[in-house]
Amino acid sequence: MRFLFLFLLFFTACSPQSYEDFRYEGEALARSIAQDLKRVHTKEDLEKISPRLRKKFQKLADLIISLRKFQEKQPLEGAYYSAYEAKANEELYSEMKRIYQIPGARQIMERAQTDALTRIQMNHL
Repeated sequence: MRFLFLFLLFFTACSPQSYEDFRYEGEALARSIAQDLKRVHTKEDLEKISPRLRKKFQKLADLIISLRKFQEKQPLEGAYYSAYEAKANEELYSEMKRIYQIPGARQIMERAQTDALTRIQMNHL
């Protein structure tokens, strides 16, 4: 019983509790993925880090699924988008665009994203 209580406490403490929490966690994941991609210069570099990217994409999918469920309970009345958040997204976008220019990298990136996209689709998002 004690283990169950600690598990539930840990599980709920780690999940975002507000829109701001979701935003910060999403920004952190975007920046983390972008940092990983900055070190990639060849197809082989990308293959080496693809398991790590796969895990991060799955975390991002979990975050998106959790956000959708959170939105059902607490709709957002006014959308906001910070400049800091825009910079994180822009950084990730430019790194992915650069990676896609590497021959054969697109297929590796798509494989790394497949599980995450499937999970999102299975949750009707």
